[in-house]
Amino acid sequence: MFKTLLRPHVTEVYPFGTRLSFSIRQKLLQGIVSTGIKNVEIGSLNTLKDPHCNQLVKDSSDYLKRNLAQEVSIHCSSTKDLNHFLQLRKCLEPSSLAVNTVILNLYAPVAFNAHDQATAFKNFQDIGMMAKLNHLKVKAQIHFAFVCPYEGQVSPTLVAYLTQRFKLQVGANTVVFTDLTGHCKPQNITDLLSEVLPIYPASNIGIQFSDSLLLKDNLKVCFQNNVYRFQTSLLGHRGIVSTDKMTYILRNEGFDMNIDDWLVSLSDELTELK
Repeated sequence: MFKTLLRPHVTEVYPFGTRLSFSIRQKLLQGIVSTGIKNVEIGSLNTLKDPHCNQLVKDSSDYLKRNLAQEVSIHCSSTKDLNHFLQLRKCLEPSSLAVNTVILNLYAPVAFNAHDQATAFKNFQDIGMMAKLNHLKVKAQIHFAFVCPYEGQVSPTLVAYLTQRFKLQVGANTVVFTDLTGHCKPQNITDLLSEVLPIYPASNIGIQFSDSLLLKDNLKVCFQNNVYRFQTSLLGHRGIVSTDKMTYILRNEGFDMNIDDWLVSLSDELTELK
């Protein structure tokens, strides 16, 4: 019997403006769609300043729209970038651009002093307000949420405080916590989830893991807390757990992922282009 809970949230992190052609990029998106995953990140609004990247965003977005993607998100660092995107959207057919979520990124929370926090959250608040006025959802990502390469263990109370600010001040719909070091342990996840679950329901919390020997143990803690939203990369970019590996793990846990054997060979083929 297959479980009918959330399928993993996919992060397609390969940057625009590389030698990755649209034909290969489309093959990448087909691989993602074939697994039954309906949530995809397609890059950054900064890339829209490049006409070539601009076209890649439109083409990728159109493909995902036609394949009924549920959440197509794009990174945003300023209201200027978001306004550029909104102008682009006005020039296109409303049905052709699938992007419906903007992503806000906060790095190394332990390095944030009061002034840095005030500046960052003022920017996040402005972006969030503009996004909401234009019917876009907001996803907040807190990176190095478990272990910082410079400061070591990150206080879950601090991360929970920043999470609360994202909810109340910015109006973020979902929040994602990332492990970019590969040093996250099950206890780190237990401690953080105990702090943030009173703020956001489990269905609105995502986690992005690095590929590590503790991956399966870390996932078990997530399952125990009803957290099933995960960000992955078909290319395993920058050490992020690969989509095909996560897909097989979830399949073995009883989730219907519609796995095709060619997903693994596609991953191997695309890895050669990294």
